[in-house]
Amino acid sequence: MPTYRVIWRVDIEAESAVAAAERALEVQRDPKFSAPLYEVIEQPGTGERIDYSAPRIAVDLLGLAGKH
Repeated sequence: MPTYRVIWRVDIEAESAVAAAERALEVQRDPKFSAPLYEVIEQPGTGERIDYSAPRIAVDLLGLAGKH
């Protein structure tokens, strides 16, 4: 089974990197927040370094709703 690196991206305004990370965590935990857009990269074999130049696939989960 392939392994994927899934990256959730969100823009946060904050006073510092730590404050931005803390705010992002709050957003992730908020059940009213919907974060449907992810960037997905297929990883090479287990234990190998990920190739960040590999193609990235944008997956919009709201766009997929009802297509399963």
